[in-house]
Amino acid sequence: RTSANAQRMLDTTESTMIADGKHLKVIETCVASLKVRGLELGHELFTKYAVNALDERALAEGEKALRSPHGTRGRRTKPAMVVGVLMKHLDALRDSLIPCKFYEAFVAGIKTEHYESRLYIIRVLLERVPRERMDVLKAFVEVLHRALYGFAVARSSTASVKDDTCLHALAVMFAPAMCRANKDARERDENAVLITG
Repeated sequence: RTSANAQRMLDTTESTMIADGKHLKVIETCVASLKVRGLELGHELFTKYAVNALDERALAEGEKALRSPHGTRGRRTKPAMVVGVLMKHLDALRDSLIPCKFYEAFVAGIKTEHYESRLYIIRVLLERVPRERMDVLKAFVEVLHRALYGFAVARSSTASVKDDTCLHALAVMFAPAMCRANKDARERDENAVLITG
């Protein structure tokens, strides 16, 4: 009986990995496209375009353009379309980029008082994130960082999600895709916002 339950859990995990694998590839393609064109818009790239959902036809056209190396009719895909496709596939993930099973550990990590201990705990936890999710997470966080701060590193080291309005807006927007308490949770979660920020 125990082995049947273990097999069922393994099958569920595998099906999540397979289903999410397709979405992760599209997300990675979107992020690569935004690195080439779109970051010049800064944080508005996400705050402006992510809230204005595209219709199904525009999303299908955006996905088709992203599959083609030169966009459609030789033109690069518009950043608004790329962000629309990105949001669609982030929302379609069955599990967040940081798997739900690590949520409680990350919450405990971010609440650690000692700064160096907090960084150590988070680094150790990030090492446990599956490689395919971690690769997408790194690339996505890099694009968000560049959209907020350009190539400056100094500002982000002092920015707090509580103090930086733009950072907070993006953390709220992307928290359910980055880290959530369970696979079905999509509502606002302050702990996930802090982890994301």
